[in-house]
Amino acid sequence: MHTRKDYLNENCTHEQYYDQFVTNDVKNLVLNHFGCEKLKKSYLKDKNLNNIPLQLWDNLAFSLNFDNKFKEFGDFPSLAGKICILKNAARQIILENKEV
Repeated sequence: MHTRKDYLNENCTHEQYYDQFVTNDVKNLVLNHFGCEKLKKSYLKDKNLNNIPLQLWDNLAFSLNFDNKFKEFGDFPSLAGKICILKNAARQIILENKEV
């Protein structure tokens, strides 16, 4: 387990920290919302998926309820943090279906 303090002290990467929050439910949410092909195309152009409009990530982030989990890791729920979780889930989906 990596805490928020670990992340801020650079004892883990951004990806390692936010990957802890990704569950199969989160992956299914992302997959059902965007579809694998759209995610792959986006990833080919931008590994950070910033070419998918932020509003779409924002809208999807409201579906996540990780308030207690954030507290467990010494963090607090924020829209930015939830989007990081969603994008990490998207990258996991892409890499699991790798032809990229």
